[in-house]
Order: sequence, then C-alpha cells, then structure tokens
Amino acid sequence: MQPFLSLLLALHVSLSTGNSFQKWTDAHGKVYQSEEERHSRSLIYAKNQLLVEKLSVADPDVVYDISGPFADLETSEFTSKLMSKRTVPQILEELREHSDQQSLPDSFDWEPKGLVAPVRNQKALGSCWAVSTAETVEGQLAKATGKLVPLSPEQLIECDASSDSTCAGGKGCADCGMFGGWPYLAYQFLQKAGGMFSEADWPYFKEGMFPCMPKGYSKALCGNHDDLYCRANSTKGQGPKDLCHATSGFTTPVSGWRSLSRNEEELAAQLIQFGPASVLIVADGLQFYHSGVFTGGLLGCQPDPSEGILGLDHAVLMVGFGKDHALFGHIKPYWRLKNSWGTSWGEQGYFRLERGTGRCGVNLAATVARVETSVVVV
Repeated sequence: MQPFLSLLLALHVSLSTGNSFQKWTDAHGKVYQSEEERHSRSLIYAKNQLLVEKLSVADPDVVYDISGPFADLETSEFTSKLMSKRTVPQILEELREHSDQQSLPDSFDWEPKGLVAPVRNQKALGSCWAVSTAETVEGQLAKATGKLVPLSPEQLIECDASSDSTCAGGKGCADCGMFGGWPYLAYQFLQKAGGMFSEADWPYFKEGMFPCMPKGYSKALCGNHDDLYCRANSTKGQGPKDLCHATSGFTTPVSGWRSLSRNEEELAAQLIQFGPASVLIVADGLQFYHSGVFTGGLLGCQPDPSEGILGLDHAVLMVGFGKDHALFGHIKPYWRLKNSWGTSWGEQGYFRLERGTGRCGVNLAATVARVETSVVVV
C-alpha cells in the first residue's frame, strides 16, 4: 500500500470510523495476534467502508453494509479463503433435465415448507461445495420422508477424493477437501460410499479438529497439500472410528443426481418439481451484501465469457423465487438463495439475486441429488 494512501486511510480510521472498528471486532469476536496486525486490519476496514459507500451510491436498490463478518478482509483474501476456485464440468446438454413450459406462480419458497435446514457457517474453509451438496440431499430426504435431518458436509471434506479427468474439455475436476470441490462429484462419491451421515453423528470442523486431506486426493488438480498441518486422529472420518470406510450407520443413501436446465423459466419449474437445488455462482461481489435484490454490483457479476462456467467459484442452495416490487412500480424477479457464511451476513444468511438474466452464472450448473425413497433409513 502506498504511504500516502496509508496515511489517508489512517486518517479516515481516526476521524470517520471512530469506535466502529472496535465495535465491529467485539461483535464478531475478532482477536488479532499483534497491534501491527490490528492496525493493518483497521486500515482494510476503513478502505472497505469507503468501498461500501461507493457500492451504495452505484447500486441504490441493494443495501451494502460494513457490519458483516468480512469487513477486515481484502477482496483477494475473501476470494481465496471462501471460494472454491476449481474447474467445473462442462455437463453435457443431453444429460440436463428439461421441463415443459408451465405457468409459474409469482413466488415459491421451500424454506417455510420444511425442506431447508438452518443456515451454516463454513468459516474460513473452501467447503461451500460440501455444504451445498449436503443441503440439496437434505431437501430430497425431507421431501421423501417429511423429516428434515441436517446432514454432514464434514464427511465429504474428510473422505471425498473424487476426480474426473474428462470434464471441462479434459482439464479435469476434483474434490479437494477444504480447498474446494464440486457437487456433481460429491453425489457420485456418496452413491459409491453407501450414503450420507447426519451432522449430529459427524459434526462440522470445530476447534481442536485438524482434518487431513482425503486419502488419494488428486495433487495434479488440487495442488499438493502435504504440508498441511493435520491430525487425523482428531476427526471421526480419518481417526479411530474410520467413518470414511463405514458400511453402515448412514442417514440416507444417495442414488444419483440431476443436472437442471439453463433456461431460468424451466429452472424455476424444476425447483418446484424437484426441491432445493445446488447452484454455482460468481460470488466475489457479495462480500458486503446486506439485503435487496443483487444485480451485480460495480462489475456486473457475470462469468468471464472466455471461461464460461469455469469462472464460477461458489456453491449455494437455491430455495425459491419471487418478485420484488420496487419504487415507481418497477418489478425485479429474483432467486432466493441460501448461503453458508452464517446468519450475520446478508438477509439472515440468505440473499436474493436477479432472476432471468443469468446473473452471476446462477443458471449454468444447477443440480439436485437423487434419493431412493424405498431404502431411506432415517
């Protein structure tokens, strides 16, 4: 950071933010290792405060806010810590589900219908793919049985080393533990493994738990993470219980998956037909989102045309859709999406995204799990 800019930001911290940084750190339980780090984070906080003000002017229909959990992160840090920047599959068009055009309701939402579990917090791990996978399986299970049972993303993080050398034109795709992965491979892994455990039986990463990379992960596609500090015996999957190799105890089997339409009218009909869907998006513009129908922020939130779906970096759960009636009679159709950044972000952990324009690539890689109801074992 240039000295003059640092001086301006330091002045902004002292004059404009007052005690807001201290209040923010208290609210989020932030503890820094040194005064130097604290000062550095306060400057980033001040810079982000200016960015939020700029976003609010440029995009007045959306509320951006500095009070969320990522206010002390540079955009590059935010992207590297929480996004799954991995190659995604070019799913063959003939494998996609298509629906007859139907008259859609103005709004629909699976959350009040009991198919959506509480919002999770993936923390500083690239585990969105595992969370999104678990949540679409949860929806299928609840749809089949009437019982909403939170399932275990940790099972996928610790055990799933799936890879597909044929996807993305031969570039390859892989599930890489806490460094990213892809729901379609996770469905296939769960089908082969025999099923998915509940979150009660296999909790998510917590303090004192240091999982290793899944056995046999692709170093070519995931990078070499052999230097990762890990302690397999601190986990249920890789430790003494060895649940990664379990043959029983599953909450539900997974019998396969569906790839949904890119046509957003069809996709809305399929959401009603099949249940909550895992979708992949470009998410770096959502760091300071607080509420409203997101239409792209400063940069428009569209995948790089040269990358297509290869530029998608975050997995979330599509739970519904609706129409926002803004000022002067303007109507904004939207998707309602469940994130995995905790309830202090967005609309209690959810966000609304413009529908019908392919915003953030939301329609490019939507999938749902298949659950064989005749052998469900909840």
